[in-house]
Amino acid sequence: MTQVVVGRKGQVTLAKKLREHFGIQAGSLVEEVGTGEGILIRPVGPQFERWKSLKQSISDRWPEISAVDAVRADRGDED
Repeated sequence: MTQVVVGRKGQVTLAKKLREHFGIQAGSLVEEVGTGEGILIRPVGPQFERWKSLKQSISDRWPEISAVDAVRADRGDED
C-alpha cells in the first residue's frame, strides 16, 4: 500500500510501479468507484482503447469533418 498526498484540486499521483503494472499512461482513462472502504481507482477496460483507436483512424482518414459525419460518409448515409 502506498500513501499519497491529495493536492488542492483533489489530484493524486499514482505510483509509477502501479501505473506501469496496470498500463496507465498520461491521458489514460480511469474510473473512480466509491466502496465501503474508500475510493477505488481503476483503468477503464480495453474496450475504451479500441474506441479511441477507431476514433483516431476516422480522424486520420477524414481530418476535415467530425467522426460522426465521416462514418455517415463512409456508409453512404449523407443527407
